[in-house]
Amino acid sequence: MSSTRAVRLQGTAALTASLVSINLMWGATPPFTKLALLGFSPFTLAAIRMLVSAVLFGLILLLARRRTEWRVRRSDLPAVAALGVLGITFEIGLSINGFARTSGINSSILISTSPVIIALLSVIRLGERLTLKTIGGVLVAFAGAAVVAGITPWTLSSLLDSSHLIGDLLVLAAAASWALYSVLGKEMMEKYDTLVFAAYSTPAGAIALVPFAIWEYAHGAVPSPSMVSLGALSYIILLVTVLGRIGWFWAIGRGVASRAGMFMFLQPVAGVGLAVLILGERLTASFGLGVALVLGGLYLVTRDGYV
Repeated sequence: MSSTRAVRLQGTAALTASLVSINLMWGATPPFTKLALLGFSPFTLAAIRMLVSAVLFGLILLLARRRTEWRVRRSDLPAVAALGVLGITFEIGLSINGFARTSGINSSILISTSPVIIALLSVIRLGERLTLKTIGGVLVAFAGAAVVAGITPWTLSSLLDSSHLIGDLLVLAAAASWALYSVLGKEMMEKYDTLVFAAYSTPAGAIALVPFAIWEYAHGAVPSPSMVSLGALSYIILLVTVLGRIGWFWAIGRGVASRAGMFMFLQPVAGVGLAVLILGERLTASFGLGVALVLGGLYLVTRDGYV
């Protein structure tokens, strides 16, 4: 094996390991969020999560400033701030309200459209080539996510329930917000280090959440934190937000966005598995089939040995 190919494979292994780890951590977000919500109202939880994360990003950047260019050009600050609002305020606000207005099945399947939207935007915005193999992998993995979420021919009609329409549209908009944030964020990775982008974009999104948290408080939503809710919030801040976002943009900045997005289909697998372990929910008989389809879709897209 040539040294060039060996280095390429090592780089691919690092990207794959990063994407798998990140999406498994992100998949744990729903059960940990349920635990955190035992002590906090939704927007208050989101605001605390992102404000603390913004402080941590700033401290990490401060410690690393000697090893990287830590400033963002003034002309780019509005775009970076707008991305923070798009990928934090919009995505979190839309998903919270969407989940409350539609069924769990609809939420799971609609939020799983994010990798599909990333693939389409990667072609339109980044000029990436969408091969038949990638399309096939996306479709197979999407089918797997649907099976994991409990979609069957007998439950498919619930997706068409008009009473869920507003919630469905909000969840779909949340998926689109994250997809657009990821694709446009990849463009920023060509200018700035991942940590720099996270440290500058997160405060804008966090601050935009504060008015919603104040509104909740004004309407009687007073926090009542416990050890369980604080522990779950710590997981969401440290692993899901800080480590997860740094790793995500590091990975998509060095790989093909449409292929990187495919790993998001691992999230419902991890989410369902942890819901069984943490929340005591029952595992469906179709879970194994769904996992096999998700892994099969990932194999189709990454079998050439690169992400």
